[in-house]
Amino acid sequence: MKPTELRVGNWVQLYRSPEENEMYPQQIISIEFDAVGYITGEGYMLRLDDGFFINCDTGVLPIPLTEDWLLKFGFTKGEQTKTKGNGGDYQPEDVYTLSTIYSLYTDDDPDGNIKYELSTWHWRGGEPENQDAFWFYHDSLIRCEYVHQLQNLYHALTGKELIPVAL
Repeated sequence: MKPTELRVGNWVQLYRSPEENEMYPQQIISIEFDAVGYITGEGYMLRLDDGFFINCDTGVLPIPLTEDWLLKFGFTKGEQTKTKGNGGDYQPEDVYTLSTIYSLYTDDDPDGNIKYELSTWHWRGGEPENQDAFWFYHDSLIRCEYVHQLQNLYHALTGKELIPVAL
């Protein structure tokens, strides 16, 4: 991963050692440049929530954004809807779309009216790159594939951190 994609507070995944078979999610506490290579060689180092340091260029992967992560961040799952294509170029009649909306209400508004929504569309018979994606809606559609992308987008829109309420 590029260090320019990451911010303090982002969640990433990594192997704790070369012998590990399981990746562990970890939160970034600091991002530092190790010009001398004292820790693991020259480059950007991530300090994680347990004090572990790892080279950003070699040891870290993004966490795929899943329903489980959305629920951890406090999103609520809405009903799934099924829509048949309208016969246009992007929606042939033999294609249908399953869609689910995940909503996050914020405390910015005393009435609780401010919400952020992510939708997922599962196209059956559509283009493969359009399947199973999460799309953030806030005046436009923005594709979110990874947890850190959603965290960064939420921070850019609200000035606040998107923190898991349950792990």
